[in-house]
Amino acid sequence: MQLLRDSRVRFAGYAKRHPLENSVEIRVQSNGESTPKQLVEDSCYLLQLHLEKIREKFEEALVDSNMERMQVYSQDNKVDTYQGGSGNFFD
Repeated sequence: MQLLRDSRVRFAGYAKRHPLENSVEIRVQSNGESTPKQLVEDSCYLLQLHLEKIREKFEEALVDSNMERMQVYSQDNKVDTYQGGSGNFFD
């Protein structure tokens, strides 16, 4: 999809000849401003940036979620302390 968003791309498609073969044929036609190879490289770069943003947002959400869980846990599970004897809870 990233490749198709580029206004320099006239056509982009791929073909997988057979499910058991580990090869994919990619076809790209440009409007003449750039080579197909450059269009694919640019799209891969933009895709990497997009994935990096997704990873950063995921990690932020994970940290926020863990902080919320820690707050809820500390509020709901207050620890009772034993105030007697030798300090051993089972005495």
